[in-house]
Amino acid sequence: MQYLPRSKTRRIAKHRSRRRPLFPWVRLATLVAVSGLLASGTAAAFTVNDLSIAIEKSVVETHKLVTPLPRETNEPLPPDSYDGRAINILLMGRDNVDEDGKIREGDSGEGMRADTNILMHVSADRSRVEMISIPRDTIVRIPRCPRSDGTVAPATRGMFNAAFSRGGAHGDIGSAAACTINTVQQLTGLTIDDFVVVNFAGFRGMVDALGGVEMCLDAHYADPHYTGLDVGPGCMLMDGLTAAHFARARHVTNSDGSDTSRIGRQQQLVGRLVTTALDEALWTQVSFAKEALKNANMSRRLGSVSTLMGLGNSLSGIDRHNIVFATAPWTIDPADPNRVLLTSKAELMWDALDKDEPLPDGFERKDAEGIVRDTIEFHEPSPEPSPSPDNNLAPTQE
Repeated sequence: MQYLPRSKTRRIAKHRSRRRPLFPWVRLATLVAVSGLLASGTAAAFTVNDLSIAIEKSVVETHKLVTPLPRETNEPLPPDSYDGRAINILLMGRDNVDEDGKIREGDSGEGMRADTNILMHVSADRSRVEMISIPRDTIVRIPRCPRSDGTVAPATRGMFNAAFSRGGAHGDIGSAAACTINTVQQLTGLTIDDFVVVNFAGFRGMVDALGGVEMCLDAHYADPHYTGLDVGPGCMLMDGLTAAHFARARHVTNSDGSDTSRIGRQQQLVGRLVTTALDEALWTQVSFAKEALKNANMSRRLGSVSTLMGLGNSLSGIDRHNIVFATAPWTIDPADPNRVLLTSKAELMWDALDKDEPLPDGFERKDAEGIVRDTIEFHEPSPEPSPSPDNNLAPTQE
């Protein structure tokens, strides 16, 4: 990690104002680089073929494991195309971190934990993208989840991120993703069209493939006991390891140690990762895409070059101000101060997405640079305490 002089800071700010329209891919910038690259028309044929192979290797099957929501119409959807309709893509960040905070590898069942979950809504006219973070500590009902090996995880109540581990208890990423999708669909009433899973071990390589990301922090963040993180305030070039720890760390200064306190840092970092990837030269983008795909899994339809090219083309002219980051409204669970419950305002958010409308006034929204676009305070009555989640679903504090 390297700190940047004040003159460099001014150049960064000036350069930001000239950036091209963004194709936002929160945390999972895997497909930003791929779709943007393919849609640009500048990639050589061998590059497309190379990436096609990498994409195919990242695909996992879930279609037999996801329970479809009842549709209001019997009209079939296009089988292989997003054309003419809004789409919802669930982005999941796998928790590949040991108890001491070090990034690790491995696809064992015990490593099947979802650290970050973001619902990406792309409007039918491709003029807007909403990226909604769902806190992993949210207490929810987790539905019955079939697994690829024929076993079934029974329905239960627990932390939202437990859905991933319940589905993936036997080590299958597709089953883990499917259980999370089933949970999100039950929670929101929205159909999830596709998904991407990226692990934190790969996040480090993605940042390093870009030569680091420029970050400007207004506070000091230190985590001497777990990750060794020590950054800010000021502008700096973060390498992959520092960026991963910045996004992942909970036990840091200027933070209460909760999952919700990390969400703002993650959104800021992702915005910078995306803008950096799109501003790089073609071959750097290719390296970034390959590194991302090495550590990603995605649904069958999304893992198609033609789908990505079409999606990239349709989003190529989007106004960056219509790309927003937000968090599902939450409040502390009266039964457990380490857990949260979604408030009734979350229904307004899901309803807007279901109707393919912009988020209503009153939600804090940030752009890809982390700038707050709208903040109006709501006062939510304290909900009733939630029933205690199953003991086997309550992870220990890290």
